Amino acid sequence: MVTSCAPDGDDDPARDAETKFCAAVEIATQTPAGFLDHLAGILADHMPPSRKPGDGLALDLYGARARIEGRGEALAACADASDRGALANMKYLIAWNMREFFGPDVEIAWSGDGEGTSELPQFREMRVVDAWQVTPKLRRVRLTGHDLARFQSGGLHIQILIPPKGRKPVWPSAVPSGIPAWPEGEDKLVLRTYTIRHIDPGAGFVDIDIVLHDGESPGSDWARTVRPGDPVGMIGPGGGGAVPAERMLLAGDETALPAIARMLEEMPADAVGMAIIEVEDPGEIQSLAQANVIAAGGEKDAAPMIWSGGMAWIADFPDPSNFYGPILGCAGAVPGGWNWSWYCNEELDKRATEADSIVDPARQEERSQMWSKIYTDIMADAPWVPVFNEQRFTMKSPRMGGADNLYVDPVHIPINYDYVYVNDVQ
Repeated sequence: MVTSCAPDGDDDPARDAETKFCAAVEIATQTPAGFLDHLAGILADHMPPSRKPGDGLALDLYGARARIEGRGEALAACADASDRGALANMKYLIAWNMREFFGPDVEIAWSGDGEGTSELPQFREMRVVDAWQVTPKLRRVRLTGHDLARFQSGGLHIQILIPPKGRKPVWPSAVPSGIPAWPEGEDKLVLRTYTIRHIDPGAGFVDIDIVLHDGESPGSDWARTVRPGDPVGMIGPGGGGAVPAERMLLAGDETALPAIARMLEEMPADAVGMAIIEVEDPGEIQSLAQANVIAAGGEKDAAPMIWSGGMAWIADFPDPSNFYGPILGCAGAVPGGWNWSWYCNEELDKRATEADSIVDPARQEERSQMWSKIYTDIMADAPWVPVFNEQRFTMKSPRMGGADNLYVDPVHIPINYDYVYVNDVQ
């Protein structure tokens, strides 16, 4: 029985102690080296530079390990993980590529953990809790389910499985090959890949943000019409995250925004770099977390009583939405956000999104009135008092000439150079 698939030279007793689940497979083939080189090409970023053609493979991906090697006229693979879902994902990765390389008739049957069950450990049946607009063209859908801890790490992305309307869902099941069996015909599911924007395993919910495309789009149509209680499947996680680096550059359009936003939230406080995001219009701009701000602002359980205007002048917030989003909106009430008081009113957030979606110049008065009501309602909900408390000390050398009142406000010095001079010049 296979008990570990640690790559040669991997002497990590702690990792081996965490390994709980193992599986193995062997298929007959006269070209094991061809498959090994094929898979090494697909996973080139994970291959050591020293690998030679025909060498066996040692994989360590998404919480699972695997060894794949040729044995005469056979190809053998084993996989292990501390989590059933991670093991199932590794088995799928290997089996799917075997089938792609050797053809659909190749016989693949894994032995070990997961053998003899139809349950997919990386699958969860979820229910819709709510859906709302984050921006005019970005809709957030909140899902609830059980046992979600494994979705908190191991990748940012998930697959959403949308069942046909009016039919009881038929979900995919595990088979000996390690490649899930999917329902067909009237029970066929629609699959879409999204980023987990927020996850709280303790509360049992996941948020995903979906861009609403014009025209027919299965994912967009589902996000627009979904109702609380609707069933939906979820498989994952997968995909990578931000790779550690001295300086980061994250770039993308609005479809990449959920992933970029989550990466920013999860970066260490001393991360340095830039995020460039292209959106269609000002209504699609979001306030994203900044990891180096929360250290000054405090944590959720010890939030400060004030928000420091020292971060920026009021002139930096010329539009009501500029101030609301980062300072008072729910999106800023996250680790790394500017909402240091952690104030969050989801109803006001929805109204703010509605007001911000008005871009017609003819409706600007209506927009201003909406924002005015939002701010007065915030005052009623959680009174806050703008405070400007400043002391200035101006020091002047005896050598400097000019009227004393020119030196009272140093901010104005630049416009009074004609009247300020040095009095000891010969």
